[in-house]
Amino acid sequence: MNTIQMDPKEAGSVSKYQSRQRLLNRALPLVGLVLAAAVFLTLDCLRTAAIRRTAGTPKTCGVLDPVRLHALKPNCAIVDHWGHDSYQFFTNSLGFRDEKIREVPLADDRPRILMLGDSMTQGMIAWRDSYVGRIAAHFPQYDFLNGGVLC
Repeated sequence: MNTIQMDPKEAGSVSKYQSRQRLLNRALPLVGLVLAAAVFLTLDCLRTAAIRRTAGTPKTCGVLDPVRLHALKPNCAIVDHWGHDSYQFFTNSLGFRDEKIREVPLADDRPRILMLGDSMTQGMIAWRDSYVGRIAAHFPQYDFLNGGVLC
């Protein structure tokens, strides 16, 4: 029988080759993940800068509140921006978002409903398109107060 004898130097080179392959198999996914994260963060930064540029000088009705942290100035009117869209933003005499600037009496014949929440309740769109504005339009027998604020 003929047996093929391997040179010990060749056997060592095969194991070096295999260890390099194992190292590459482990390192390449990690390098790809790091590159993908870097690309994502770069694109996110560029998009955020573009949104801020389109908004122009920030005008806001927001104020800091010692109790609620975030609140709105009473009787405020601005044109607000969200991305490329803009919409009119009004607050009433109580500092709640409203359809227009208005004086809210302490007592009213209509029952009042206070809607509390975050930016979804406040609405980053025109009043008539916000869900509080839509509900208020369907139920004129109630006085809706929108207590949503951005967090």
